[in-house]
Amino acid sequence: MAEKLYPLMFQYLDIDMMYYEKIKHIITNVSWKFRSYARVNKKRVLMSSGTFDGTVFSGHPTRTTLGNTLRVILYFRYMLK
Repeated sequence: MAEKLYPLMFQYLDIDMMYYEKIKHIITNVSWKFRSYARVNKKRVLMSSGTFDGTVFSGHPTRTTLGNTLRVILYFRYMLK
């Protein structure tokens, strides 16, 4: 639903459309890329890497606090217009 609602909201808000993709990504993306390193003989060695899908780690700055704040501000501004 959010994928269809955000373009409509941005049409009625005073937010520059150049920010649209970035804000939409912050609010709707639930993927998290990770890399795990270890020190072997004083060298940093990549042990594993990948992507978590469908989860947001508690405390992530843009996908929890900021993302929720932006989403709620957009909802209220849309409703008040």
